[in-house]
Amino acid sequence: QRIWAYASSEMINNVMDHSEAENVYVTIIQNMRETSVIIQDDGVGIFHKLREHYGFKSFADIAAELSKGKLTTDEENHSGEGIFFTSRMMDRFFVYSEGHFYSRDKYENEWESYVPKGDMKGTLVFLSLENNSRRTAKEVFDQYTNEEGGFQKTEIRLASVFDKAPVSRSQAKRLCHRLEDFEEVVLDFSDISWAGQGFMHEVFVVFRKKNPQVSLTPINMLPDVAAMYRHIWMKSFFGCDIIATGLPWICLWIIEEGKRMKYLDLAELAKVMANKTGCSLENAERFLDAQDHYFDEIGVNTTPGEPTATISPAVVVNDEEMMNYIMNYTGMSESFARRLADAERASMEEQGFISESGTLEPFMKGRGKR
Repeated sequence: QRIWAYASSEMINNVMDHSEAENVYVTIIQNMRETSVIIQDDGVGIFHKLREHYGFKSFADIAAELSKGKLTTDEENHSGEGIFFTSRMMDRFFVYSEGHFYSRDKYENEWESYVPKGDMKGTLVFLSLENNSRRTAKEVFDQYTNEEGGFQKTEIRLASVFDKAPVSRSQAKRLCHRLEDFEEVVLDFSDISWAGQGFMHEVFVVFRKKNPQVSLTPINMLPDVAAMYRHIWMKSFFGCDIIATGLPWICLWIIEEGKRMKYLDLAELAKVMANKTGCSLENAERFLDAQDHYFDEIGVNTTPGEPTATISPAVVVNDEEMMNYIMNYTGMSESFARRLADAERASMEEQGFISESGTLEPFMKGRGKR
């Protein structure tokens, strides 16, 4: 009841104070599972109002600012928190105007069924909550406010802001606009398959340096995005990449930028390992493939032919943990996996990747001749 009281009053108040509408229509749809409320007005439209007030140039700018919260066209009388908190209290929430949908969630074709056919004047807000939901208004407020009740934390789902992968510094600058107003910012990368170096550098290096008081936390990064994040982080912090050795008994090496590195051909390595152990080439390749997957699991990017990067300068590879992973991944017995590991080390010693003192020399690795 408290969630519905807050959400409906906030959305109705927005219509009364901002929309310049003559009429507002409220539709309630309820079944055994959920209750939905549709609030529609015939005013100027929320996106038009925001664009006129702030001078936003694109819908992406509007979506980004709505996602942050603290956005209003009447600063003296409103805090700009209504849409932010309402969207997080609801199971499903979207705003429709001028042919655009705004939501924290991924676009669903179903939304179209709630929108009138033809040109629609004004704004439509859709809210839906399961009837047996245990979510409370207090727990939502507590998630984003401090002990004094101040709205100090925001969370932005980038997929609700960008239609395509964010790549440019200009996109990053628009995203970072007003983030200094918060103490903590969470950036949710769900459904973002790629992010450009310029975008990541502007957000996680430039903005962080200018605003050290803001805690900036990325979550739900897919592998390619996480690799770019680690690359940017290490470049800014150490001025270099950190590369993985690919061996279970050695950790990581910091490599000076521009230094020439030896290249390890994994295809050739697999052949040598097969010859040394008498096993099939397929088993040797499975071993190396499992090794790569293990490095992915512990946060090391092992893109073939490229230096790998890590978020930490001291990610230690645990021999026993890795061997157990390889055995589970391949179904190999311990003795068989150990034979392949020994053959791998012996082969790398012969090729000069391991010095006489037992120190691993820096290298890049990939499949096929360079």
